[in-house]
Amino acid sequence: NMQLRAGELAVDKLDMIEDTKGNAGDLGRLIVTNLRIIWHSLSLPRINLNLWWIYTSSPYIDVISKLSIRIYIYKSRCQKYETLHLGHRCLQGNIGTFIITNIRLVWYADVNHQFNVSIPYLTIGNITIRTSKFGPTLVILSTEVSGGYVLGFRVNPLQQLHITHKEISILRSEFEKFPIFGVEYTFEHEAPVQQEINVEHFTEIQDNQAEISNMFGYYFSEGETGQRKPNFSINFGLAAEEPREGSTLQSLWELVPPSAN
Repeated sequence: NMQLRAGELAVDKLDMIEDTKGNAGDLGRLIVTNLRIIWHSLSLPRINLNLWWIYTSSPYIDVISKLSIRIYIYKSRCQKYETLHLGHRCLQGNIGTFIITNIRLVWYADVNHQFNVSIPYLTIGNITIRTSKFGPTLVILSTEVSGGYVLGFRVNPLQQLHITHKEISILRSEFEKFPIFGVEYTFEHEAPVQQEINVEHFTEIQDNQAEISNMFGYYFSEGETGQRKPNFSINFGLAAEEPREGSTLQSLWELVPPSAN
C-alpha cells in the first residue's frame, strides 16, 4: 500500500530512480517518509517496493540506482519508545499501578517495579471488559505483529473499571487519528539564508543648466547685446549690468528656477 497513513510524513521525493536489481531499465520514483522508503514504477505503479525503517536489519537486499544526479543528505532523529515485550504468562493476581498516557499504557507491580508491562496504543488490537475468575476484568489484546498477547487488569471499584475502559478507548481512538511514532527528521544541510539587500534611498538632482541657458538666450534674442555700464544694486548688494529697457534685475532673477537659486 503506497498511501501514506495517518502520522506518516513525506520527507522527500526523488525522480528518475531505477530498481537495478528487480526492475532494471524501468524508470521509477523514490519517496522517503518518516516510516519507510517507497519505490514505484512510473509506467506501472503497481510494481513497487516498501522498505520499513524497522526492518532495515533484515537480510533483504535491493539495489536502487539514481539516474539523475542530486545531492540528497538528511539526518533522521528518532525518539525511542518502549515496545511490548512479554515472555511470561501468569494466572495469579499482582497488585500494581496502572498508568494511562497519550502514547501507551504502563503497569508495574508495587512490590517489584521490574515486573512491568508497556503497551503502546500502536500495538493494541482490541480493548474490552470480560468476566474472569477475578471478576470483571479489563482485557487488552495486542496485535498479531506484536505477539498477540492477552492481558487482563482488574480495576476496583466496578465503576472505575468502566471509566478506565472508556478513557483508554477515547485516547486510543485519538491516537489512531493523530499517531505519534516518535520519529522526527531534520535536514543536515540546508540552503544558506541569503542576506537582505539594503537599497540606499537617494534623491536625484536634476541639472537645470540647459533650462537656464535657454531662458537667458530668450532674453538676449531681441534688442542690443552689447555691454552696458554696471550699476550698484541695493537689492542684491553687488554691481550688475543695467538690464535692457523694459526689464529689471528682479524680473531677470525670477527667470531662474527655484531649484537652481
